[in-house]
Amino acid sequence: MKNIFRTILGTAALLAAFSCSNLNDFPVFDPAESFAAFEKSNYMINEDYGKLIIPVTIASIDPVNTTVSYRINDGTAKAGVNVKDTNSSAVLTFADGARTQNIVLDIISLEGEYTGDLDFSVELLSATGLKLSSENVCNVIIADLDHPLAAILGTYVATSQNYAGADITWELTLTKDEKDVTVVHCDFFTPGCIQYSSWGDWSYVGTVSEDKKSISFAVGQKCQAWYQTEDDQFQLLTWEPGIYLYDTGNVVFNEVSEGVWYSAEKVWLYPVVTGSLYTNWCVRETTWTKK
Repeated sequence: MKNIFRTILGTAALLAAFSCSNLNDFPVFDPAESFAAFEKSNYMINEDYGKLIIPVTIASIDPVNTTVSYRINDGTAKAGVNVKDTNSSAVLTFADGARTQNIVLDIISLEGEYTGDLDFSVELLSATGLKLSSENVCNVIIADLDHPLAAILGTYVATSQNYAGADITWELTLTKDEKDVTVVHCDFFTPGCIQYSSWGDWSYVGTVSEDKKSISFAVGQKCQAWYQTEDDQFQLLTWEPGIYLYDTGNVVFNEVSEGVWYSAEKVWLYPVVTGSLYTNWCVRETTWTKK
């Protein structure tokens, strides 16, 4: 809401600068410039969130009495199935100087049922005597908590040694694939990925076994990170002392206890074009422990 009032005050300042014929004139803000707006245009919530409160604010110099109508637009989330409006009229009333009113939605959790992430939107339709903000749609994503790989996904502390044999520790995340529930994406296979995360996407794709006890990352795949050009991608390779490169096979992580995964493979993220060796892109046997 602070940003909305900054906009109004900024407009008033411009009016003062351009409309005052002398220093004694008092700038007047045109009420016709007042508008109704969402405080946020995007929400990402879990399916067990409960009540989602979406504030709508009237941006004006002076308080105004008005009504604002809205509607819920179905996406993959459906009204009555995944979301329910607690206000049957779908109208917000602003009176007695109130600048903010809330759209309150019940998020219906389908616990135990995997649906994938769902989305819908809320749209402001009209405001009596006022304009609507140019961004009059609020988008909501409901994250499904019943993903088949939910126990695997998350943040891990990785421990290993680098090429020189020094102990190293870093964090990485395993995230879901939007289409394939047997696949995970690992963002930071080595500490070098974190150090140079601004270069691009470091994700490598792993396939989870049917019993969910192992994750196989195909050797030879390239991520979308680059060093000097977009062609200089980093390839997932394995090595042994002496820097022998292997670009086929798999880097396999096996679950050795709940939330703990181990791979005996030595991994090297190899910059395809420059062919440079950096020790922080090489790791020896590695253990991932879920946080």
